[in-house]
Amino acid sequence: MSTYRSGTEDMRAFAELRIREAEQTLTVHHPDGVGCCASCGRDDPCDTTRFATQLGHHYRAWLSDARSWVDGDNPAARIRPYVLERSGGDAT
Repeated sequence: MSTYRSGTEDMRAFAELRIREAEQTLTVHHPDGVGCCASCGRDDPCDTTRFATQLGHHYRAWLSDARSWVDGDNPAARIRPYVLERSGGDAT
């Protein structure tokens, strides 16, 4: 029998995985001495670097919102009020 995990726990694990993947990508796609990406040779920052940076920021923001929501304060409610509406909470 498997252990129950809430959707929030699964999303937190997924977000942490995506952050680690973004960090690994950034270690490979770094600027070399002449201003190009050491991995693909394109001008730095290359498209892969930009994407990995944005991905990391996105999931870090999600994790900070999720942690504060668990603690009772939900600053994301102003941006995503439907989260509380579905749960019967107050979105204000």
